[in-house]
Amino acid sequence: MNAFLCRKYARLAGVLFVGSFVANAGATVISLPSYNADISKTSVSGVSSGALMAMQMNVIHSSIMLGAGLAAGGPYDCPNGDLVKALGPCMNGSPNYQDSVTLTDSRASSGLLDPTSNLARQKIFMVRGYNDGIVHVGVMNALYSYY
Repeated sequence: MNAFLCRKYARLAGVLFVGSFVANAGATVISLPSYNADISKTSVSGVSSGALMAMQMNVIHSSIMLGAGLAAGGPYDCPNGDLVKALGPCMNGSPNYQDSVTLTDSRASSGLLDPTSNLARQKIFMVRGYNDGIVHVGVMNALYSYY
């Protein structure tokens, strides 16, 4: 992806973020009712960017997760804050899943996320479209290798 498109997307994301903040600045906060849900029976699922969020949630809070359903996602924190990487190899390439493993282990060791040993007991369901033009096969292969 060229630098022009990256700047364009970054600007658009900034406008959307600021716009949503301004639109909700006067919103009233309400308390939601609690449900008698068993937190130890929690799983998370998502498609595309939702799969990336679901994966992050699953890894960060692995002690309370039973597993995850991930469709067209990628490995943990694949771009690591790099927009060019996010719109490049983390979507249409073959990202190095070992980078994600190293980052996960480092963050778990410092207590920023739950121990990675929790992931071994989880059930992970992954789906990908062979001809997906947005999230390519190599990205899902990296996710599979990550787990």
